[in-house]
Amino acid sequence: MYKHLTSACALMALLTLLSCSKTSDPTKPDDTGNNNNNNNNNSHVKGIIYLTTNAETDTNRVVWATDDKGNNKREIMRGRIRFNSVVKNEKTFIVKEGYNPDTRLNYSSLYLVDLKTGSSELIERSYDRSHSFIRIRREAAITNDGNKVCFVVDSVSSYPQNGLLHQKSRLYVLDLRTREKIQLADDVAEDQQFRISNDDKYITYYGGWYDNTRPTDILYVASLDGTLKKRIISDGRYVYFAATTLEWSNNNKFLMTTTGENTLIFINTLSWQVEKTIVIKEFERILFPVFSADDNKVYFSGTKNYSSHPDFSCELYSYSIQDEKLSQITDSAIVGYKFGPRVSKDGSNLLFSSSTIFDEFARFYFFRTLHTMNLKDSSITTLPDKSTYMYNWVE
Repeated sequence: MYKHLTSACALMALLTLLSCSKTSDPTKPDDTGNNNNNNNNNSHVKGIIYLTTNAETDTNRVVWATDDKGNNKREIMRGRIRFNSVVKNEKTFIVKEGYNPDTRLNYSSLYLVDLKTGSSELIERSYDRSHSFIRIRREAAITNDGNKVCFVVDSVSSYPQNGLLHQKSRLYVLDLRTREKIQLADDVAEDQQFRISNDDKYITYYGGWYDNTRPTDILYVASLDGTLKKRIISDGRYVYFAATTLEWSNNNKFLMTTTGENTLIFINTLSWQVEKTIVIKEFERILFPVFSADDNKVYFSGTKNYSSHPDFSCELYSYSIQDEKLSQITDSAIVGYKFGPRVSKDGSNLLFSSSTIFDEFARFYFFRTLHTMNLKDSSITTLPDKSTYMYNWVE
């Protein structure tokens, strides 16, 4: 159910993009990467970054930056944009889509945005072609030293003679100093957050997803220099689906993922073998697990009773790896289901979202309210915006 996008979905994506081809983007950035409607100044930005969207259309999305209380709100970019919420050294990625009336082609552009200065650098731009669209996906990652960027380019082609669709999703790494681009993978899964190791050597990803002849359950690691590509997991019990995350421990010793059910998986990054699995029987699903700053705990969203049950719940929990202690850290004081915890760099605060709608695929769709929690006294601050998704700390 969670493994594959059907050809009908791919066709819908193709038709949707083509249907936008006659509407120019009023906030189209120029070739220097500047956003014409950007109100940024050169002040320092720290706090929280998130995306808001209009319920009626996806053409007026806005990325905002605020302090950790939701104040001092500043617009970063708006328009037909896609945002993946990855932030590293106060830099993030935004994909902006547009239409060039001269060439009559849709395009997508990947920008690296410096949140300290408000400036944006054009990393990659792709244009549609006859009977196909080429799209830069919002999923991207940057190394700690800021020298390399990883991103995915989708290409969906239609064949008029038989009506078939063919899709490729290629993973690339680009050296920002030399502009050398290396293809790391030929087919990667949709809706996954790519993670680069803390030593800037490796990236992990789940394998291909469109063609049913290629399994989606395969977890790979690749070196950023292109010399290594290794299959880590190909066991059908470890199923990729839209809420699957890959998280490196802060000490770089473990890679953590989940089955999408009630099992946490810890992979030793020296042997690339599964070293430990933790089954927490209290839950049907464990979603979006992340390490604490000291790597001793895991924070996650846990569901009890399936979504059709009147007592269905999705709250945030912490799990102590050493003493196997499980603690619930949110409750009904915040209305709705709680999703996607993000730990601040110093480990003192948690950023998460709530929604009165539970998405079956547990993606960051639907409008959500953001909250921060002080992990020392459990005090919670609710941010003012009510139509947010895709969020992270800026540190």
